[in-house]
Amino acid sequence: MTICFTQFTAKVWCICRAERGRSHHYRFLQEIDAKPDTDRSVRSGQGAYHAPAKIDVSCRLFYDTHPLQGVRRAQRAASHETRLQRVMKAVFRSVAGTIGLFALGLQYWLMTRYPDARSSLTTFTRFFSYFTILTNTLIVLSMFLPLIGRNGAAGRFLSRPSVRTAIVNYSVIVAIVYFVFLRNIGIDRDLELLADRLLHYVAPAMFVFDWLLFVAGGEIRWSTIGTTLILPALYGLWTLVHGALTGWYPYPFFNVARIGYPRTLVNFALFIVVFVVADLVLIFLNRVIRSFSQRRNPN
Repeated sequence: MTICFTQFTAKVWCICRAERGRSHHYRFLQEIDAKPDTDRSVRSGQGAYHAPAKIDVSCRLFYDTHPLQGVRRAQRAASHETRLQRVMKAVFRSVAGTIGLFALGLQYWLMTRYPDARSSLTTFTRFFSYFTILTNTLIVLSMFLPLIGRNGAAGRFLSRPSVRTAIVNYSVIVAIVYFVFLRNIGIDRDLELLADRLLHYVAPAMFVFDWLLFVAGGEIRWSTIGTTLILPALYGLWTLVHGALTGWYPYPFFNVARIGYPRTLVNFALFIVVFVVADLVLIFLNRVIRSFSQRRNPN
């Protein structure tokens, strides 16, 4: 059997990016023309193989550096950026998760010392009947689990852009509702004031920063709106059922005993609208950030 390589042309495009103060782009075209030489052959028991005798290589460089050096520098730069980003993310999320966990523990301890505190089960149920507590619990889990078990099911789920965008939505709503409706209810002092500030301002703000730094540049789909509305819908159902059974409601604007079912349902509907509007704003912001990033780094 005789295998003859007559002529072939291989074109290889490599686009590399190396960091030298600012990012520079390497791009080169390597065209290899190999022509056979019938004078040279390698004999074997099965036939003759005609090896290419001469190879013409022409390279066009768009940067004043050897392409292989550019490739290596780009790889080192990309590796360095990846390590730096991972370290920044790990440190930031560790700090934010610790603050959120401390705030949750402090608030639960304060609730056990309230004059109307009853059994541990009642305290536990009421604690997680606040939307603020649910949001901060999600914040803590979303900060820690992707770090502890990045390859686990929970870590992957909480790393999804849609899930983290939904939690950002909850965080923003928690801060706004507290500032507008709840901050002047009662008199919070000392540790109670600290817990309120951490749960309603500090932890939500840190999660918003986390979203802006590490999530907003990715693709966030319109289906995120549906994902966001799952928890508020379940929370509204739980609040009505639990309140009907116990007579206790976590917030005055959801207190059926005082304002009645029609007003309460209207308030729930308004909050659903607010969640949708907040998601639309976040998706629009995501589009703006992605567009800016693509213009700044088109490749």
